[in-house]
Amino acid sequence: MAGHKPIAREDDYDFLHSLLGADQPVTSCIVISGPPGSGKSLLIASVLDDLLQSSNMRSVKVSCLEACPTSTGVLNTSQNLVLFDLLLYHLKFRYCPTAELTTRCDNPSVFIERFTDLLLSISCKDEKKPANFCIVLHQAEKLRDSAADLLSIMVALNSLVAEHARIYHPSIFSSGFIPNVVSVLLTSCSWDKFYSGTFASEPTTLYLKSYTREQLAAILVHAAPTESPRYARFVELLLTVCFPVTRSVRELLYLAQ
Repeated sequence: MAGHKPIAREDDYDFLHSLLGADQPVTSCIVISGPPGSGKSLLIASVLDDLLQSSNMRSVKVSCLEACPTSTGVLNTSQNLVLFDLLLYHLKFRYCPTAELTTRCDNPSVFIERFTDLLLSISCKDEKKPANFCIVLHQAEKLRDSAADLLSIMVALNSLVAEHARIYHPSIFSSGFIPNVVSVLLTSCSWDKFYSGTFASEPTTLYLKSYTREQLAAILVHAAPTESPRYARFVELLLTVCFPVTRSVRELLYLAQ
């Protein structure tokens, strides 16, 4: 495990790596929750950076804040399709920009069809083992405010891809070389508040607690351009003032500049 482990998240890094690092990922959906500024994005990015080098794990990330607008308070089916379009666009743009595959879809069924075709097109070069893909959804709590089936589709994306391949690509399905898809939902809401129903397969959940003062001090000192005892003392003073107000690494790094 050669990747850089985020400070104070080493055990969480090892846990995620064990889930995603196998030839066939252990789970098809992971929910990483925790308060803002608790390192959710950095954690999954660090794991995926290492897996890209060690096992060629492919990944794309999409902000649900951008993809699932609900400012009017009215659910709009066409708005919910934005998430599908963005996933297809980012996947195609990053891994097969020259492929003649459309990234627009009119409904969930068309999305699954084009998403599966895109994965197969990207992974056709992997002849020794099935390719692994990770779909990272930031601000995933926005899925709660979208169409009722949108959250279910994202959680069950891997099984939907496999089922589509079984029906429409039987030769590839029988060969066992169907791509594996893991959906990773990043959210500030705990899963029990995120969704009250049940799925055929429940996601694996990981909760990140707020950083302690000692952990924040270590992170801020590590982020310093050069080692300096004076900077360490400055960090202690900064935390004395700001720690009661915020534990967000992003905000504290900004204040430390």
